Amino acid sequence: MIYFRADANENIGLGHTMRCLALADAFHSLGQECCFIVASNSGNESLIRERGYSVKRLNNGYLNMNLETEELGRILSNPEILYIVDSYFVPEGYYEKVKSIIAGKGKVICFDDMIETAFPTDGLINYNVYADSAKVEELYRRNEVPLPDCYLGISYAPLRMATGEL
Repeated sequence: MIYFRADANENIGLGHTMRCLALADAFHSLGQECCFIVASNSGNESLIRERGYSVKRLNNGYLNMNLETEELGRILSNPEILYIVDSYFVPEGYYEKVKSIIAGKGKVICFDDMIETAFPTDGLINYNVYADSAKVEELYRRNEVPLPDCYLGISYAPLRMATGEL
């Protein structure tokens, strides 16, 4: 099971959700089941459901991600999990809590456009043309955080598949 954690509302737009939907479409085409996890004040549920994916709504706002980890423990109960997080509002300690929830059951991957924080995840996606592996390695070494699998550069851009509609 692949879970996506992305929100959208009048403050943060749909960009995070759209790139996660592009990934979900690719995983779905490979036969993977996908589910989106959203905050209580996220406005992306109908769009996600229209694309055919299930949605789990958390009892917290998008700015309070540390308050959701107990509820995530109940949601992330499948034996094999890939948990992909796309948010600029991940607080310190969040990834450690999530990794302990899914310990031995899967991996945590984050989108990171900025490369300013060494996130303790299993994977990192930055598809910007300026994504620099040396910069990433230095950041993680300096912060004494194990280097995740890195998916850097434009070849990792989550593009939407053409539908033939204009």
